[in-house]
Amino acid sequence: MEEEEAQLKENIIKKFGKLGYKQIKKLVEKLEKKKEIFREQEDLLVLEKERNLALEESLAKEKIRLRSWQRTCLLPMTQL
Repeated sequence: MEEEEAQLKENIIKKFGKLGYKQIKKLVEKLEKKKEIFREQEDLLVLEKERNLALEESLAKEKIRLRSWQRTCLLPMTQL
């Protein structure tokens, strides 16, 4: 792997010069950082989606309980 990287570095220097190599290396490092940030954001988005689904499920159950409670409380009143 190191040999491949050394060869790549040499080829880039031949084609673009040392200054070009340094700029390309800097850009590649920035790109890698952005990729890592993107992966982290993707993971956070998945967690947020899972939480939202759980909350939606909990809300649906609560609505069912509320309707049941309303029927129980209101039924005796309608019989008056």
